Amino acid sequence: MEENFAGSSQLIAWFEKIKRPFPWRGPHISPYAVWVSEVMLQQTRAEVVIPYFLRWMKRFPTIISLAEASEEEVIKVWEGLGYYARARRLLQAARFLLEHHGGQLPQEIESLAKIPGFGPYTVGAVASFAFHKKAPAVDGNVLRFLSRYLLIQKDIAKPSVQQEFRRLTYEMLPQEKSWVVMEAMIELGATVCKKTPNCLLCPVSQTCKAFAQGMAKKLPIKSSGQPIIRLTRQAAVIKCGDELLLDQVPSGQVMGGLYEFPFFEGTETNVRKELEGLTGGSPLLIASFDEIRYGFTRYSVSLTAALWEIQTKFAWNRYKWIRMGEMRRLPFSSGHRRLCDKVLQFLGEESI
Repeated sequence: MEENFAGSSQLIAWFEKIKRPFPWRGPHISPYAVWVSEVMLQQTRAEVVIPYFLRWMKRFPTIISLAEASEEEVIKVWEGLGYYARARRLLQAARFLLEHHGGQLPQEIESLAKIPGFGPYTVGAVASFAFHKKAPAVDGNVLRFLSRYLLIQKDIAKPSVQQEFRRLTYEMLPQEKSWVVMEAMIELGATVCKKTPNCLLCPVSQTCKAFAQGMAKKLPIKSSGQPIIRLTRQAAVIKCGDELLLDQVPSGQVMGGLYEFPFFEGTETNVRKELEGLTGGSPLLIASFDEIRYGFTRYSVSLTAALWEIQTKFAWNRYKWIRMGEMRRLPFSSGHRRLCDKVLQFLGEESI
């Protein structure tokens, strides 16, 4: 199908002229850096990724340095980027590479596919951008672009359709500079062929079937995902001396490995009464904090919180008493990290 992509030369010329200068692009970028950037870029805008990528590469400059780190340290460096399973998969894969490949990424596509956490996109992206092999790296940008360019009226949310797009992409890639065309497709989808396409700026609009038929704004076809579930929570920041009570979510659960303050679902819970039952005394309400809104996976959370002080520590499930001075090194979930900042600022401590 290579002959169907008549605009490949125009696409390359456009990309070389306007490509954004990201720190993971360039002739001297290591395969490891390419891999890290591609994992971070999944489900996250490139502009947001930049400071996280730079911080990660400074702390974990090699696969070996990553493989030897603890999960808590890895999560802390990733903190704020969301979708924390990505960080855990990076760590798992690094340890696999240290054990089976001497701490290096293999170049063969078949070997890349055997690395834990390497799905079709990551395999294609690393093979293409790190090792300049002809390989499809089909993300949402490419699905959107090709559904228009080839006028494919199929549901791009279906795995079978995504598999078809990977086959078509491979067939469209030229033998020469295939990795440039692949990255250019992604760039085009991210900057021009967006949800609302700007066809007048597109370098391949003259060979785009959807543009020719006035269908660009009607594609792609994508079935709706899972509905957003809205949660209301009340957090209790409990202080005793210079310590606060925190929970570390068990590994394997959503937010696994991250720290959170105790919280109650809904608004019906009488937090003071609950704390009185746990402490056997009367906790002192110190401050209330403004609502914090945040999201994770398919949840939208409204978090309200209050700071309570007690005189005697108590044991409660898996919760831990943590000195305030130690909280900077702990990885928090996004909403609770913002709450922690508010609490430490209120108490005159350095924020995390």
